[in-house]
Amino acid sequence: MTDKNQVGGDHYKKMKIEPVEYIAKNGIGFLEGNIIKYVSRYKSKGGLEDLKKAKHYLDLLINEEIEKLTDHAIQNLEELSQDESAKRTVNWLYANCTDCPNDYVNCSC
Repeated sequence: MTDKNQVGGDHYKKMKIEPVEYIAKNGIGFLEGNIIKYVSRYKSKGGLEDLKKAKHYLDLLINEEIEKLTDHAIQNLEELSQDESAKRTVNWLYANCTDCPNDYVNCSC
């Protein structure tokens, strides 16, 4: 898959495996791919600016994962709250959150 007709410079041609080839062959997603691309080329092209771009995509990826974990935790707590035997545990968890309103229904954390 290596493209010997790279457009826009030769910063990837010095690599044994170009980022685009590695990304495509491993089915890596957009955010992860951009992280790989910018970290791979920062020394030969964009320097600190490329590292900032990689960090931006890494921050987006981290936020995506946090959102997934939060959604999953909320779903689990909602399921537990339907189980009478688990209500004490759910209430205890919410009670230990200092940001929750007293009724724990509209928790903002």
